[in-house]
Amino acid sequence: MNIRIALQTDLQAIEAICLAAFEKDENVLIANVAQQITSEARSSQSYSLVAEQDGAVVGFIAFTQLAIESDITGFLLAPLAVHPKHQRSGIGTSLIKTGIDTLTKQSVDFLFTYGDPDYYGRFGFNTTDAAKFIPPYPLEYDFGWIGMKLRQTHAPTEPVSFGCVPTLMNEALW
Repeated sequence: MNIRIALQTDLQAIEAICLAAFEKDENVLIANVAQQITSEARSSQSYSLVAEQDGAVVGFIAFTQLAIESDITGFLLAPLAVHPKHQRSGIGTSLIKTGIDTLTKQSVDFLFTYGDPDYYGRFGFNTTDAAKFIPPYPLEYDFGWIGMKLRQTHAPTEPVSFGCVPTLMNEALW
């Protein structure tokens, strides 16, 4: 398996992965988000990775910088998708770990996601580290808002709001 930065030439494969990996009621929305983030990727605000296996793109992950109302730096992991034929083979784990390593080297303070605490918890995501950070929209599932400290830094003592890249400023995603 090879993990690399996603390219414009990967957009069709990224769409196919998202359409296959997510339920019918959300797959088109997430495929569009994944493609937009990849198309707009800038090294300081966002980046997308793909996993290749046998020359084919089989997984995708995106990390976007958050606009936090403090001196804290943070990124959001969203979305993560692995083609169903390749799930449970370590591809998602490798994508997440590569992203965490990259952001840690960039001295990012926190990484957040809105997902399954059981899945993401094994990487260090937890509700405690996310508790003082207020997403831009009300959450359908509060327990899914999780975060992790990537380096020793102070956490806010009062709730802090943040904004996302325009692509993620969509209430339907939250």
